[in-house]
Amino acid sequence: MLNKPVHGKLAELEMSQAKIFLERSLESTPDGVILFDEKGRFSYVNPALLNWVGRREEDFLGKMLTEVTPPVLSPEDTKMIAERIQARIHSEVSVTAAKLNLIRADGGLIPVSYSAASVKGPGGGVQGEVVFLKNLSEQIKAEEALKKEQDFNSVIVQSSPVFIVAINAEGKVLMMNRVMLKTLGYTAEQINGLDYLSNFVPVADREMLAEVFRQLVQSHKPTLNENHVLTKDGQELLLEWHGRPIFDEKGNFDFFLGLGIDITKRKQAAERLESTTSLLDTIVDNSPFAMWVADPNGTIVRTNHSLRETLNLIDEQIIGKYNVLADTNMDKQGVMALVKGVFEKHEPARFDMLWQAEEAGDAAFRGARDLYIDVSLFPILNAEGELTQVVCQWVDVTERKQAAMALRESEEKFSKAFHTSVSMMSIGEIKTGRLLEVNECFLKTMGFKREEVINKTTSELNIWVDKNQRNTIVKTLMKNGMVRDFEVSLRTKNLQVRHVLFSMDIIKLGDKDLALSIVTDITERVQAAAERERLIADLENRTAELERFIYTVSHDLKSPLITIQEFLGLLKEDIAVRDTEQINTDIRFMATAAKRMQKMLAELLELSRIGRLDNPVEKISLEDTAREATELVAGQIRERGVKIDIQPGLPVVYGDRPRLLEVMQNLIENAVKFMGDNHQPRIEIGARQDDDITVCFVRDNGIGIESQYQKKIFELFDKLDNNSEGTGIGLALVKRIIETHQGRIWVESEGNGQGSTFCFTIAGKEELDES
Repeated sequence: MLNKPVHGKLAELEMSQAKIFLERSLESTPDGVILFDEKGRFSYVNPALLNWVGRREEDFLGKMLTEVTPPVLSPEDTKMIAERIQARIHSEVSVTAAKLNLIRADGGLIPVSYSAASVKGPGGGVQGEVVFLKNLSEQIKAEEALKKEQDFNSVIVQSSPVFIVAINAEGKVLMMNRVMLKTLGYTAEQINGLDYLSNFVPVADREMLAEVFRQLVQSHKPTLNENHVLTKDGQELLLEWHGRPIFDEKGNFDFFLGLGIDITKRKQAAERLESTTSLLDTIVDNSPFAMWVADPNGTIVRTNHSLRETLNLIDEQIIGKYNVLADTNMDKQGVMALVKGVFEKHEPARFDMLWQAEEAGDAAFRGARDLYIDVSLFPILNAEGELTQVVCQWVDVTERKQAAMALRESEEKFSKAFHTSVSMMSIGEIKTGRLLEVNECFLKTMGFKREEVINKTTSELNIWVDKNQRNTIVKTLMKNGMVRDFEVSLRTKNLQVRHVLFSMDIIKLGDKDLALSIVTDITERVQAAAERERLIADLENRTAELERFIYTVSHDLKSPLITIQEFLGLLKEDIAVRDTEQINTDIRFMATAAKRMQKMLAELLELSRIGRLDNPVEKISLEDTAREATELVAGQIRERGVKIDIQPGLPVVYGDRPRLLEVMQNLIENAVKFMGDNHQPRIEIGARQDDDITVCFVRDNGIGIESQYQKKIFELFDKLDNNSEGTGIGLALVKRIIETHQGRIWVESEGNGQGSTFCFTIAGKEELDES
């Protein structure tokens, strides 16, 4: 057993060795280490940390964190860490963690993870704090690189011309890339979660493919197989698949990844492949793009089917005979520097060019054709960074170029047709109606200048008579993709209304969908149609009137003729017996019948003459006209004891004065005639306003007219009382005169015993002048 002095010496020796070991460890560690004393002052900073921030020990030792200048942390981080140090020293919090940025002497930032713990003395009390800092710069760079790699891989998957599909352990589809979705006719949303075998594999191939899946999971090895797949419309495509099982970290099967190429038309070419294990070989030989592979000297050593098919050549005419660096097309098109950059500097290149077979250098491409091509060149390097091959992929854009030229020609033709069209044409935004272009016919018809229209909406221009019509047109356009001959009304700048046929189509200019409007002005056609309808209606009315006229002539005129005929026979008999009194009676009846016939014929002749304004249009006071008409029928008025009330200030109108006097006279006579047994007969002549229309009227308190007869009384020879005086032509005559003055007439009555009000309107001077 060792004595106490010896034991103490050994203990001191062990502590000294431990201290040396600790100091060496702290000085050699790549992480930052800081020791704070019990007051929160720096007592130690290891070299790694000093090297990170570019400072010296004296910048820290004996200072509080807040006293370090220039600051090694941001004000916010300094405050937060200082508070944590004090909290741990005083409350003995064991560990804390955070992420923050150290500030280097040059102002740069170092992202670090921060962790700390309290340091206890021999008696168990807190004597300070130890802080460990781990530099996260490389970790963050690695994470960013990983994200870039993941993004790059996603782009590769989605842009790859190879079919790529992922299928989970239950056989459900997890993902298909764009080219596979497009070829099969689906969207990503439609295929998500579908059973792969039952939805995309023909029945004949399902059992075989299911066995392939089982073997993949069991063997953990990739496989190569061929099977058919079904498109959405039921077509079968033959695909060659490179399948690989993917397992998680625990070794459990996660999902199946398949890379496929459509070999329906290229089966024979695929069978000639020397190796199907190389993904590069598969991509090259089955790419829809033309591809060749050159050695470091530029000589072609391999081609794919698309290239041979496009150039109409075979490998023997290309391989070993064509050298891209000797192709004079490259010099003439100004792209040789880019091509050499791939071979010499290993820089990928892409460019468009016109490739001409006769300029292809030493190779005899007599069977090839000239092409516009979109070229991509990229180098293949070995592990040492040496060039082993250059791969070229190009797309035949001849049709696209020709289409572009045709499009330009078409646009020029469209522009010429647009601006010279006899129909109004415009191009504008669908939703807002903002006009981007209009043709000359639009400006001329609508009365605008170009600067008044461009970039203005149709609402701002106030051209829609009914804005709901535009809403209907837009809804129809969005639903059907077009509008054809929609009849609407447009308002010109000077507020004239034009009737048009509106057609609209959606066109794409750049990345915008716009509306092309073609508007045909049919105002004259509409007016002509309206005039035709009016003339037809007038003709029909006149035809009906003529029929009634013929009927009257054959019926009503027959009555007095029969009377004359009968009394001629009686007169002959009375003359034979010399009965003088009876002879005079016979003659009186015959004269009365003849007089009635004469009056009917005179009124019919008068009616036939009314169809136009025979006299000049003049300014007429209806008040004066009413008083003159009253004087003409004064005898009848006095005989019946009728009181006439003419409102003062009746309107002044324009028209044929004698004809309007006839109207007023007939209406007053008619009112007097049908007073009935009224003991206080009264007639009121006046005017009223119905909205913005002046309505003149002759009102009586006579027998009234039932509603079923209120239109019939204006028809020729129609009389409510066949025993009353007159021929039944008077009101028909009035109606004809009012209509000649572009007005209308009607009667208002509550029925039997309630009196009648005959109302009429007369057009203004301008309308009468036009008529």
